[in-house]
This record gives sequence, C-alpha cells and structure tokens, in this order.
Amino acid sequence: MPNCDEKISLNGSSRYVYSKFNNAGGYQNDLDCQIVFRVNPDQQISVEFSNFHVQDSDGCRSDYVELRDGGGTFADIIGRFCGQNQPPTLRSTRHTLYMRFVTDNEVTDTGFQVTINAIPRLCGSSEITLSADGTPEVTINSPARTPGGNYPNGVSCFWKIKGDSLLRVQFINFDLHGPNQNGSCVDDYLKIYNSEDAPLLEQGLGTDLVFNGQTSRQNGLGFATEHVYCGNVKPDIYYGQSSEVYLKFRSKWLEQRGGFQLQVALNSNRERHYDGLQGRVHLSQSADCNIIIRAPPNYTLSLYYTELIFGTYDCEMENLEVFDRTNRSLQRVCSFVDMGKSLFSNANELRLQMKTGSFLTSLDLTYLASPVEKGPGCGGQFYNTEGIFSNPFYPNNVRNNSECQWIVRVPSNNVVFLTFEVFNLGSKTTCHTDYLQILEQDGTGEEREMRRFCGEDNPKYYKSQRSQVLVRFHKTVNYDGIGWVIRFAGVYSDHQIPRYLLSGS
Repeated sequence: MPNCDEKISLNGSSRYVYSKFNNAGGYQNDLDCQIVFRVNPDQQISVEFSNFHVQDSDGCRSDYVELRDGGGTFADIIGRFCGQNQPPTLRSTRHTLYMRFVTDNEVTDTGFQVTINAIPRLCGSSEITLSADGTPEVTINSPARTPGGNYPNGVSCFWKIKGDSLLRVQFINFDLHGPNQNGSCVDDYLKIYNSEDAPLLEQGLGTDLVFNGQTSRQNGLGFATEHVYCGNVKPDIYYGQSSEVYLKFRSKWLEQRGGFQLQVALNSNRERHYDGLQGRVHLSQSADCNIIIRAPPNYTLSLYYTELIFGTYDCEMENLEVFDRTNRSLQRVCSFVDMGKSLFSNANELRLQMKTGSFLTSLDLTYLASPVEKGPGCGGQFYNTEGIFSNPFYPNNVRNNSECQWIVRVPSNNVVFLTFEVFNLGSKTTCHTDYLQILEQDGTGEEREMRRFCGEDNPKYYKSQRSQVLVRFHKTVNYDGIGWVIRFAGVYSDHQIPRYLLSGS
C-alpha cells in the first residue's frame, strides 16, 4: 500500500484545489490515504466536491471518502461518501479538516476533485475569555438564517470559553432537530466538553481519543465527559469541573428550527443553584458553600451520595447539613459516607450547607425529583454522564405494594453502563412478586425486558447498546430484602468490562 498521507496548510490563501485522486483512467486500488487540511486559527473550512465518481457500495464499505471535523481519525465524523452523487457543501467547526480516501482491490472509478475554502468564522470569535474583574458572562446564540429567524442548514460552529474560575452554562432557549429512533443526536446537535485534556482538543483529535480507553479519568472507566443535546427540551444548568468549556454546534440539511441561546458565566464557589427534575452535584473545594436544589411543585427530592470526603474527622469543623425550605435540618453527615447513603425527603427545595474548615472537601451526589403521588424516591428520569440511585428508603426494609421505575439516559454518543454496588432482594421464594427489571425500547417503541433479578441473585453489571434504559422495581408486603444501589454511566459502545465485574452479569 503506497504512502499517500499528506498535511496541507493553506498559509493564508483562501482557496486550494486538491485533485490528486481525479483521474480519467481511474484511481488506484488498495489505497488508504489520510490528508489533513489546515487554515488560519481565526478561520474555518468549507469543502466543495466536483467530478465525484467513487465506486458505490452498500454503506460505502468498499471505496469511500470520509471527512472528520478535526485533525485526526478520532475527530467527529462529518460524513462518508461514495457513488455518483456529489456531496453537498460541508464545513468544519474549526481550522482543521481530516479527509480519508479508502479503496479496495476491485472496482475503481474516475475519483473526485475537492476545493478547500478558508472562510471567516460564521459564528463569531471562537475564543472567549471571562473574568471576575472584566467580563463575567457571555450570551451565545446559534447563528440565524435571518435576523430573528431559524438557524440555517449546514452550519458548523465552535466556541472555547475560558474563565478565571469554574464555569456554568445556563440554557435560555433550545430548539434543534430531534434525535433519531435510537435516541441519538446524529444530525443537528450541540455538544459541551469540559476537559483538562485541552491540548488534544486543540489539535482537533476528538473526544473518543481523549476520553476513551486507558486515560487518567478519576472514575477509572473512561466515562465520557461530554454532553450532547438535540430536540426541543431545554437542558438543565451545566456546571463545569474546570475553568474551560468547549461548545460545538452542527446542523445538517433536514429542517430549520429556532436554535438555541445560552449563557456562560463564572460560577461562585460560595453558592450553587440547581433546578429541574434531576442532576449531579460534583465539586472539590476548600471554601464553605451553600447548594440550593429546587424541583417543580408536586415533586419530592431525594439525594444519593457517590462520594463525600472531608479533610479531617472533626464533625464540628467539617460537615454537610441538609435543610428544607423552613430551615429544618433533615440530615447531617461528616467524616466519610458509604456509597449509597441517601436522603429521601418530602420537600421540593433543599439547601445543602457544606462546612469545610478550609480543608479540601470532595462531594459527588445525584439528586432526583419524584412525583408526590408516587412517594419519595419512587422513580424519575436521569440524564447525565454518570450518577447513582437506590430503591426508596434503602437500606430500610419497607414492606408495601409498590412499583417504581427510573428512566436512565446518557449522552447520545454513549451507551448506558449499570454497576450494581449493592443487591439484596431477600429470599428467592418471593421472586414472582419482588424483582428488578431492566427494559429497553426496540425500534418500534415497544418495551423489551432485557434482564430480571430477584432474591439471591448477585448481578454485577449491565451494558446496554442504547443511550437509554428503564429500571423497574416491583415489590409486595412479602419483600424481605434491604434493596439495591446502582451506579450508571455513559460509556462508548466498545467499552471493555473491568475484570473485577466479569465474575457475574
């Protein structure tokens, strides 16, 4: 196989015509050529194909041209093309574009010519700096086709926002083309990255390379730390874990919608506000902090702790205390908490007062709002990169007739991975009435039972092939277990199961 890789920089030129594979006698067999185009950092790339004739095949598995939005093989894919139909004009979000041309050893064709255009950024400045003594916040809009109109098709935008403290993203309006039948945002989407791996992202190598596999992620499982949004449901507030946030917006050629408007602002270390029906509170700091969580009326809030680590064992100096709206104390924890510790309240507003004593304190908890009529902690909907939850009032044995269900959804570029930290449903004799189900929707929207567990079972994990699963817990007055604790995470479809989990499934 010949070495045909190239790196081409336009060096200030506005146009470059690449015709290496345009040959009336046919292109060569057995090619795998990777070409990276680069323009100035304040520009992006527009791609126009002409004379496009590449062997056609089902799914473009034989000969094909592939474009990716960045500088390498792991960057987000823009499209894969073959056949005789000329691809539309395409754009990168940044100043690099990766093109790969692959041929097999059979049929050839006359190839293609591609024109690379360096164009001004459609979405304004790609780098924005925020500071407490300068500009503390910025409003970002999807570009409008007309003033006050919908966003145009074929748009690609990128923004990097850097602050002198942690950042938060609050959505004001959100209306994009919806997900596909599998729940994945593959056509129009907005991605949010929050990464300490900025150098790799700057090279446009993509999040699959940054976050997948053996990386230095604290959770050790390579969980993706990107959120992917589409549709018309306004997302919850996004709290970053670093002082840099990356936004990427892409639209294709399907329909024009209202777009989005969001605000990125510096986040106070002293107070955080969360709302909505679910969320994750994840912070590590040495300053005292108040955390306000508000759910809509007619909902009750539950808290589930993944981690709470204080610098000392002095409970007067360091503690976390939870209050309701009337300032009544509901819970006070200190020193160290076991995974799965929880609080099931009857309130729709909670205030968490974290007292650190100037030592570094780490907190990771998931909150969930459940309908009042179902009871505290009985079901709800999660959307996050990872989290934790348990059955109502775990680890207490509550003998009643109930059925609770939780929808667990992760970013659409991932699949759901469940880990059973605790599982005890008591005696096997009640398996016909007391059990936990994992269900998924098929292509027609019908629910299918994938797993069912009951007394004396010892499940370790469940890996879905979709970005959403349903967990249903059914029990009766005969139930004699203490319950279960489940961690969930979004992982890539090729995620390798850790060895310590392989002893059970």
